[in-house]
Amino acid sequence: MHLAPASHRCKPEDPRAVLKKKREREVLKRKNYEIKTLKGELTDKEKHLFDVQNKLYTVQHSQVRTWELLNTVKLFSFVST
Repeated sequence: MHLAPASHRCKPEDPRAVLKKKREREVLKRKNYEIKTLKGELTDKEKHLFDVQNKLYTVQHSQVRTWELLNTVKLFSFVST
């Protein structure tokens, strides 16, 4: 039987320490999952907000153009009469 030198032997771990490390790993894993999930939700909401802002911008500018056209038509009809 071959024994490693004393400095290279693994110390037996305390069962409570092993349990604590396992719990810490599980907590970290859950937190990482939560962060990943929340980032995904935030990304989706940002995309939705961007789309809504673009639609609002389009509608606002189309209304401005509509008013400009109406005013032009009114002005033209006023000048024609």
